Formats: sequence, structure tokens, C-alpha cells
Amino acid sequence: MPRISLDGAPIEAQAQDTVAAALLRAGVTTFTRSIKYHRPRGPFCFAGSCGQCLMRIDGLPSLLACRVPVAEGMRCERQNGPLGVENDLFRAADFLFPEGLDHHHLLVRSRLLGRVALEIARRLAGLGELPDGVERPARGELRRVELAIVGAGAAGLAAARASGAGALLIEREGRAGGAQLLFGAPVDTEVGRAERKQPARRVDARAIDAGEASTRRAGCLRSARASVSSWRSWEKGKKRSAARRRSAGADTRSP
Repeated sequence: MPRISLDGAPIEAQAQDTVAAALLRAGVTTFTRSIKYHRPRGPFCFAGSCGQCLMRIDGLPSLLACRVPVAEGMRCERQNGPLGVENDLFRAADFLFPEGLDHHHLLVRSRLLGRVALEIARRLAGLGELPDGVERPARGELRRVELAIVGAGAAGLAAARASGAGALLIEREGRAGGAQLLFGAPVDTEVGRAERKQPARRVDARAIDAGEASTRRAGCLRSARASVSSWRSWEKGKKRSAARRRSAGADTRSP
């Protein structure tokens, strides 16, 4: 089993764990503190979307602990807790400012004190310090495809099967299936003769080649263009409605 460390303390992990899973199994629930009020924060979405589990891992700041797989000797450090994350004294801001803290208007009657307060607020907030070293840039790839499908959940897989040759199905997880995987349901991940690629940061790209599907692909392209056209029409209608409301408000206020 791999062993990682959190703020210098060793923690046992399982082979398939993410950093968040290993820490939760060890009883650690406070991963960081909120930027402004220093309230305790921990994993919430487990999908890399909420930003509640940001940690410094192997010298890189603000990595999502729920997305980083554990490795032997990995160094994890909690951020935004200058005096300790577990017992952060700056959480007193919650009690000192029960109606909320507007740091933009703190001590504004004195220009000098206002600048001091703003500098203190900047130093207490933030999302960690700069990396220990320069990270090597990841190699990118430019692809030109007729149709790009983002997400290999049930809908994305169905769209890929219907689209045929020339479509590209992109999935950031290590396997396809999306929410179906949460319920243990069997997932049909067949998308024809697929090219599986795993670029940096564990992103899967599957180039779909189902053959002789140009008619269906053209239909999907027309549907996509129609969806974009509908959205643009909705946006224009929304702007016209807002303009009419503003005009009506101006008429009612005029003498």
C-alpha cells in the first residue's frame, strides 16, 4: 500500500485511492479553509468542480485532492491556514463581523489604515504559494474533426454511436459511463472502432469510426447547428425583452 504524508504526518492509502479518499479514510475532514472567513472546507462534489478540496501536492499549489491519485511518498500540504488549518485563529472573523466582512470598505476613513487593512486581507486570503519549481509544459495536440462530443456518459455514448465516422468523443475520467457507474448498472461503452487516447491529466479521447454513417452524422450536425441557432434566438429575445422593460420603466418615471 502506498504511503503519503499530510503536513508531515504519514498516512496509509489504498492503491486505487485519490488523495481525498485516503485522507477521509484516515479521518481528515478539513482540507482547507475558505478564502475570506477561514471556515473549514472539505470534499463536496468529488468530481473536481467545487474547489473545496484544494491542496498543495508535491510542491504544486491548489490541486484538486479528489482528482489526484495517490503515489508512494506523495507530500500533501493544506493551504490558507497561516496558523494551522485545524485550529485557524483567523476564523474569529466570523464572530467579529457577524453581519459580514466587506474588506473593500474596511478602515476607509484613513487612507493609510485602509491600505494596511487591504494588504493584510490579501496576505490572509489567496490559494497557496507559488510552486517549488517550474512545471514542464504538457504536450498538446490539435485535432480537426467534424463533430466533438464532450462527456462519455449515457448521452455522449449514444451520440457517438449515432454519429459514426469523423466524430470525437472526449471524456476526462479514466473510463466511460458517467453517472451510470454510481449505481452499478451495466454500461455499454461500445462506440464502433474506436481510437483510445489518454493525454496528460488523465483525459481520454476516443476517435469514433463506425463506417458508412455519413447520413446519420449529417443529421447530428444539422441538429447541433439548429440547437446553436435556437440558443442565439433565445438570447436575442431575452435582450429585446430587457430593453422593453427598461423603456417601460423610463416612461413611467417621466413627468
